[in-house]
Amino acid sequence: MTAKEQLEDLTSHLVNVNTDPYGAKLYGTKTGDDLNIFLIEPGDDQRSRLVGTIRTVDEELVLYKKEKEENKHRNTYSWTILKALVVYVDKVV
Repeated sequence: MTAKEQLEDLTSHLVNVNTDPYGAKLYGTKTGDDLNIFLIEPGDDQRSRLVGTIRTVDEELVLYKKEKEENKHRNTYSWTILKALVVYVDKVV
């Protein structure tokens, strides 16, 4: 399966993934050839924020994180849920 086919497959399955013990959810939106990954934080207000983008680069799927390593303890929700995507991508940047 090519990287583009893998991205299409991931896009079709990533509608609403709940893999976080705190109740956070992921969803993806396709923009051109990119898949933007948004996180819906638990709670009543259902705020969402962009936590990463998956792109096809040289026949590989690359996840570009939007949050810095030093913020990982403060941003627990996005870090616990982004690790669920690692099995789908070839690199994390």
